[in-house]
Amino acid sequence: READAAWSEGRYEVARRGYEQVLKQNPNSAGANLRLGILVSWDGKLDSALVLIAHARAASPTDVEAALTHARVRSWNKQHNAALATYDSVLSRVPALRDAELGRAQTLSWAGRLQEADSIYRRLIGKNSSDREARLGQAQVSAWGGKLEAAEESYRTILAQHPRDIEATTGLAYVQYWRGNVAESRRLLATALAVDS
Repeated sequence: READAAWSEGRYEVARRGYEQVLKQNPNSAGANLRLGILVSWDGKLDSALVLIAHARAASPTDVEAALTHARVRSWNKQHNAALATYDSVLSRVPALRDAELGRAQTLSWAGRLQEADSIYRRLIGKNSSDREARLGQAQVSAWGGKLEAAEESYRTILAQHPRDIEATTGLAYVQYWRGNVAESRRLLATALAVDS
């Protein structure tokens, strides 16, 4: 309970120590394995994180959060096919789950399957036109696919609603740089740094 309370309050080092204590007493604790796996993944120790998350899934095989976390960390570790299989497994049990569809689209884009990713992003935006993450993903896929005008339009749409959005601002900076507008790219990056140094 103390570790969960610390997690909820953003006191992650306290939570980490708590989950480590739980696992000394109960190595099969699904919750402690999952949360500790997430914390370890944030440190960039993806192989170790995947071991912990796999223990969590073994202890609680129907836990959707654990499956989504497993897929996400697998995709960060460039295990794209394994991540996609995990997302597909979740979607077979919970069709049209937004977080699974979004994660699947992100993984497809990182795997270079841009058209497939774009198709999912379009579907998500069709369901909810204010889905910021889907709009960011679609803009990124457009940029990576060389559709710089479409990417710029997408980023500007996000910024019209969220003028201080750092991801949209830096994404637009990349687009401007790739279009040869170096001064505008620098201005946008300065704007992003002013929001969060």
